[in-house]
Amino acid sequence: MNDLNQIIYGLKQSPVILINLLKQIPPELYKVRKMQGRWSIHEHACHIATGDQPGFIDRFKQFVNEPKPRIKPLSGDSFPSDYLINIDLNKALDIYFEKRKELVSLVKSANKSIWVKKAEHPEYHYYTPYIMLRHRLMHDHFHMYRIEELWLTNEEYLRNI
Repeated sequence: MNDLNQIIYGLKQSPVILINLLKQIPPELYKVRKMQGRWSIHEHACHIATGDQPGFIDRFKQFVNEPKPRIKPLSGDSFPSDYLINIDLNKALDIYFEKRKELVSLVKSANKSIWVKKAEHPEYHYYTPYIMLRHRLMHDHFHMYRIEELWLTNEEYLRNI
């Protein structure tokens, strides 16, 4: 957990990295689904942008307010297949910046006792606030990598992702 400050910094910077990445990509490519059954650039960006609330902000509040939090999995299964493609990307990105600031502020103001808490999470055998935040940071960057891959990878190589 020695790298908590770096994780917080990374979480703070992720929205800026995403915006700068999207600015490089021609907007007419955003909603193109290059592979059947796979998301477009737009969908990956909206997925990143909508994840902090209710997911991670609410989870962090559980760690703050509950002695032994019981975390519910976040599932996209309950959304229609066209849910993300129909989100207004600019509004989602505005919310992403706002909610990410809120998450970072919550984390920075948290009492030190929170970092030793363990939660029950049906998907994981071990889950802490630190793991949750690191997971969120890696999740952001995983989807940003997918965006860059969809943008830059030649069509014949996309089938391998």
